[in-house]
Amino acid sequence: MPDTALPPFTEAGQAGHWELTDRYGTKAVLAGDFLGLGSSHRPFHKHPFPPHAAKGQHCSTCRWMEIRIFQDRDGRYLVVQTGRSVVPQESDITTLGWAPDGPAVVSALATWSESGRASFTFVARRALETASEYDGKINAAYRAALQRVVT
Repeated sequence: MPDTALPPFTEAGQAGHWELTDRYGTKAVLAGDFLGLGSSHRPFHKHPFPPHAAKGQHCSTCRWMEIRIFQDRDGRYLVVQTGRSVVPQESDITTLGWAPDGPAVVSALATWSESGRASFTFVARRALETASEYDGKINAAYRAALQRVVT
């Protein structure tokens, strides 16, 4: 039976079977490896608590971003991005994106300058660094993006 919960950081590098659903109800069923996770979650509020952060107010304890990278048994990758919230009357928002190879994963998580240089958010960087420990193709593409202009 597939797991419908997103795995925690401590399960990186482990095999599993997941059934994940995006914000539109589209399901992705995946048997393979959970390669890595990046998160912007912080343990302390940036405001007096309670209450939760107001709409539009930044607090990475109330609202944060997570990126997970999986690889299925056919070698395809699944990038799962989730905007998380513990604020009452708000819900998590998840998007799913398939990538055919490691370089496509890196490309999907990069922001590209006009000169072709890649940059990464802290969350994307953490997810790619963790995934690089378990996947040589992501590691090579990520290191190349950090070292030189990627065309």
